[in-house]
Amino acid sequence: MLISRYAKVLLQTPGTGSLVLCLAGLSLGAVVIARWGQSGPAAPAIHGQTPVRSASPSHAPSGSLAMVVVGPQQSSGKIASSKRSQPHLQRVVFREPIASDLLGVLSDYAGKPTKEALQVAKVRDAMTTLVPYAPFHFGLDRPLPSIIETVLLRSSVPIGIRDGRYMMLTTDTGSGPARGFFWIDLQQGIAVGGIFFHPNNGEPTPTLTLFSKQVKQDSLKMSQLPVAFAQDLSAWIAMAGIPPVTTRYFINGSGEKLVLTHDEDYCKQSPRTHDASPDECRQMKAEAADLDLRAASFLGQTHYASNATMRMTAVRSPDGLLIR
Repeated sequence: MLISRYAKVLLQTPGTGSLVLCLAGLSLGAVVIARWGQSGPAAPAIHGQTPVRSASPSHAPSGSLAMVVVGPQQSSGKIASSKRSQPHLQRVVFREPIASDLLGVLSDYAGKPTKEALQVAKVRDAMTTLVPYAPFHFGLDRPLPSIIETVLLRSSVPIGIRDGRYMMLTTDTGSGPARGFFWIDLQQGIAVGGIFFHPNNGEPTPTLTLFSKQVKQDSLKMSQLPVAFAQDLSAWIAMAGIPPVTTRYFINGSGEKLVLTHDEDYCKQSPRTHDASPDECRQMKAEAADLDLRAASFLGQTHYASNATMRMTAVRSPDGLLIR
């Protein structure tokens, strides 16, 4: 009532009344905007920062491709940006986990000789689904699934399972020109294979090439692979008589050949070097870095082909002509 009475008085004095009403309106508008900014919708971004919004699980994106992320689990309360700020903690993503029926087929042969299991068509088919169908130069170009099968087919080593979960098919200890293995996590449904041999066509030698059809990444460090796999690989390297530091590659599901970068602590992780002196550890680290550099140079010249050989490298003569 008091406000309406003052309004009537002001309206009866056109000049002063209009000015006062305008000032009052501006003051009221400022108050409303200030209060709205405190209790209303989130304020706009400041200095490039975007407001954090909570998403309902029902609106989360979904896809038909299943993925298994192997690595330390993140608490739901942690901010996602903290993971991006520490890329060295990110584990490799294994896509399309092994179907339960195939896992059952593989686990049925635990304790039996590797060569006996590989004579079963279902076991061979299961491995084929886990190995990239890419050409690999093993004396001559052949599909990678065929090569790992050939390497393991003569092995009488029983198929082992560690902790009721980690299966390992391996060649006989230190025998033959090539040694190989196939590692499977029966719980996560993921697998990684490997072949060690001495190429004789001029490329870096000897080499240990790992592979998995479930991995799509285009760069990879050893620390990004599962810890359990790294432990079993280290034990296999020691038993197979393979140098702890050697040229390493990884063939991913796209058929690309990558450098599997050395980033281990050889003084702590390798069974063969746990008593190494600090000087020996530094020497091994320097040797590993040199091998990684040479491997990267070789793959760069061969366009990361899975069947890369020195014949693929291109060298330019002093007059600029391309020489192969």
